[in-house]
Amino acid sequence: MIKLICKELFLATLFTGCFDPSVYVAGWEDYGQGGRMPKLWKNGVAKNLTDGKKHDAVVLSVYVSGNDVYAMGYDAARFHTVAGLWKNGVAQHLTVGSNLTEAYSVYVSDSNVYVAGREQNKANLWKNGEAQSLTDGTFSACAHSVFVTGNDVFVAGWEQNEQKNHTAKLWKNGVAQNLTDGTYNAKAYSVYVSGGDMYVAGWEESGLEKRRCAQPYRNLQC
Repeated sequence: MIKLICKELFLATLFTGCFDPSVYVAGWEDYGQGGRMPKLWKNGVAKNLTDGKKHDAVVLSVYVSGNDVYAMGYDAARFHTVAGLWKNGVAQHLTVGSNLTEAYSVYVSDSNVYVAGREQNKANLWKNGEAQSLTDGTFSACAHSVFVTGNDVFVAGWEQNEQKNHTAKLWKNGVAQNLTDGTYNAKAYSVYVSGGDMYVAGWEESGLEKRRCAQPYRNLQC
C-alpha cells in the first residue's frame, strides 16, 4: 500500500543505521559574499565540511551507520554544481566532468551506499558511486529520496511530462510508478517503508490554488 502525505520541503534528512543516542543535523551556514559553508552538527556542536574559500557547498542529508557518518549534498564549481559525499568529513565527488549533478539523499544498507539525485535532466541513483539513470532525459526529472529495505530500493522524486507539469513518482528497483496523473504539478520529496506500507511525502497543486515550489538552493529545480 502506498500512502501519499503532504509535507513541506525541509533542510536536511537524518537516518541512523543503528541505535545511537547522538543527534546529527546536516545543513549549511552563509559566511558572506554569497558563499555557504556546509556543516554537520553532532549534539549541537558544528563541524565545517569545507574551508569555504574556493567555492560554496551545501549538505542536504546525513546517515549514520556504525561508526561512519555520511553527509550528502553538492559542491558548487565554477559554472555548475557537483554532487558530493562526505564520509567522516572526507569529501568525494560522485561525478566528474562538466555535467550539472546534485545529490539530495543518502542511505546505507549492508555497507552499500545509495545516493538519490540528478544529473543534467535525469533522475539518478548512485550505488557505491556507480550511477543508474532512472529516467532517459527526455524530460526534466529528479530523485529526492532513497530508502532501502531488504533487497528493495525505493526512490521518490518527480518527472515533467509533455504538458510541462511535474508528476510525482516512486521508483522500486528502477521501475517507475506515477503517484499523480500529471494534470497539476506535483513532486515527491521523501519515501519511507514500514512493514508492507510505503509512505511518500510531497505536494500537488490543486485546480483552485497554485502551489509555488520553494527554492532555497542555487541551481536547483526543487
